[in-house]
Amino acid sequence: MWPSPRQACGPSGRVIALEPIPAAAAACRENARRHAAWCAARGTGVAPIEVLEAAAGDGSCREAEFTVYER
Repeated sequence: MWPSPRQACGPSGRVIALEPIPAAAAACRENARRHAAWCAARGTGVAPIEVLEAAAGDGSCREAEFTVYER
């Protein structure tokens, strides 16, 4: 099993997550919060994670369509 990006860069590192869909970004933030709490309870340091509601690309496309499946 591979370490999470937060564990791989260590507590002094930084993780930036890009998620353009607001509901998915919120879920990512909640998962990051829970993971940090889980690690803290075990005395393991992890890097902070910042979730940006944005997408990344090479600039050749200004818009993209996403399919979101609600629970």
